Amino acid sequence: MIKTAIGIPIVDHIPGEVFPSLARVIGEVSRIGDVVLVSPLNQFPHDRPRNLIVEKALDSSADYLFFIDSDMMIPSGAFQELRKGIEEGDPRAFAVSGYYLQRGYPFASTWTRLKGWEILRVEPPKSDPDRFYPIDACGMGCCLIDLQRARKIPLPWFRSLEISGQTAGEDSYFCSLVRENGGVILGATRVSCGHLFTRTFITPENALSLRREHLVNKEITL
Repeated sequence: MIKTAIGIPIVDHIPGEVFPSLARVIGEVSRIGDVVLVSPLNQFPHDRPRNLIVEKALDSSADYLFFIDSDMMIPSGAFQELRKGIEEGDPRAFAVSGYYLQRGYPFASTWTRLKGWEILRVEPPKSDPDRFYPIDACGMGCCLIDLQRARKIPLPWFRSLEISGQTAGEDSYFCSLVRENGGVILGATRVSCGHLFTRTFITPENALSLRREHLVNKEITL
């Protein structure tokens, strides 16, 4: 029987809009095996709760670590699909991420590829029959990590860095460690999540209209 640590960093509270989704995910994972739920409350900066979750997951001898952010709507069956990416995708896969968009204009993809020093945003391929698409980095809002493969990564796994006066996400640091230790990251094209934004979910289906609304409102303000 597998054991999965579910890590949900919480700031203040879990919004009511996402609670049913999170409860369903926990139930789906618990039907497959043992669950260790780790949910640090109001821990800052953002790398701190992530590292606390990693330490608890490793100490519990879990097979997987499922990171879920508390403002995410996770589709039914997401855990099983992400797990297939680890078991049936690239054998070097340390992590498999669901697809979601950033919370804020321009609502860009959280999947990225590196081209030299350039960071390219990646959309799920519409014609690619492969369900698990290679990417270089992702957010941790819906991400399954194989702890058996990733255990070789030295702690801490997450660190917020200042680059050119801007704070780089702690998830980018983790993804760089994956690559440095011979691992790869996959994007699960069939796991499309909602990201709560001003009490509205951003999805690939409504992102274009939200971008247009943002630009119209900006013109009116000016």
